[in-house]
Amino acid sequence: MSQPAAQSAQAVVRHGRATDWPLLCTSFAYHYCKNPQSYYGYKVPPHTLITKLEQFRTSPNWTLLTACPSTDLDEVMGMLLYRSVALPRSNPAVAWLTVKPIYQQLGVATALLDSAAIKPGEVDCAFLLHNIAKAAQLKGYTLRFRPYLPDVELWNELNAGGST
Repeated sequence: MSQPAAQSAQAVVRHGRATDWPLLCTSFAYHYCKNPQSYYGYKVPPHTLITKLEQFRTSPNWTLLTACPSTDLDEVMGMLLYRSVALPRSNPAVAWLTVKPIYQQLGVATALLDSAAIKPGEVDCAFLLHNIAKAAQLKGYTLRFRPYLPDVELWNELNAGGST
């Protein structure tokens, strides 16, 4: 697998590391499970939904990308957990995209999406905040809430190689 090379003026995108995962989970728990503006995840125990997120991380079909300042590849600016197009007529899928507040509006999310080759158009989302869908629409993305994606991923893994 080749190294992503997308860059914004201040960000370099690299493959995610195990040390990046706790920050992604913290962001997810805060914004999706504890935020009253999260219609779908609010008041759901974070460990319940993080378990679903973990299914993606351990799947060979999903990739974690991390944006870092070009001067410090250990500093995390933002992260994207995604799956490229799986079938000829499917959409790319995003489990979670996060950018630290101090790096927002600097092109970090765009650098991550560009590195993942996720272009404007329809994108399936396993977890979705309504205000993000509205903002994404202004940039040409149509986000489709697909809460069943973690279960489909698990089903596919359980049944891989089971048929002849």
